[in-house]
Amino acid sequence: MLAQARARVDELGGTASVEYVVTEGVPGALLPETGTEARLLVLGSRGRGGFASLLLGSNSLAAARDAGCPVVVVPRPGRGGEEEAPLHQDGPVVVGVSADSPDTTTLEFAFTEAALRRTGLRVVTAYPWPLQTVLLPGEVVPAQVDQEAMEHETRVLADGLLAPCRERHPEVAAEVVVLPGDAAGHLVGESSDASVVVVGRHRRRLFAPARMMGSVTQAVLLHARSPVAVVPPAPAEE
Repeated sequence: MLAQARARVDELGGTASVEYVVTEGVPGALLPETGTEARLLVLGSRGRGGFASLLLGSNSLAAARDAGCPVVVVPRPGRGGEEEAPLHQDGPVVVGVSADSPDTTTLEFAFTEAALRRTGLRVVTAYPWPLQTVLLPGEVVPAQVDQEAMEHETRVLADGLLAPCRERHPEVAAEVVVLPGDAAGHLVGESSDASVVVVGRHRRRLFAPARMMGSVTQAVLLHARSPVAVVPPAPAEE
């Protein structure tokens, strides 16, 4: 395996220093540990097209959920059904942002990645639509919410969230895309021509101390056709 990797690296002609290491143990535990002192952890997906493309692999899933550094999962070409469909290395960086509960660490990672790749940034944020209201007996039906007003409010929140990052990264052309409905579906759609899709990982909660990925992040990992970067939250302050 290492000989194959070394040959491939030699073909790519990279100039970076490369160290080849063999470890013994359970990969699902060793890989997240590797991320404790790493800047970035890059893994492949074992998807083979069709239904098999939905199988992310337990090791990639464990690393994306547990590693202390950002984890990039690279799918095999052709996940969308095409044979050997190329990855769009020159495509924009796409990041998913929740306007009402923003993750500034994920957003900063996306801006930095776009600057390094010298490409544009698409900030995708979704708002719930259509709204569904469950009423108990005796409750009054709330007034109808205007969709245009909700979209406008979401865009204003997103623009305000982006302002500090735009000041730090003036070279990055960032576009805000506000869409109704399912955030995961929109991010998967954007992945068709993206160089990478950036999503955040949930912070640990008081009564749920185990690390969590979130349904949107997990859906994007399973279905995106581009590499997916999962960014852990910043350590909580004491």
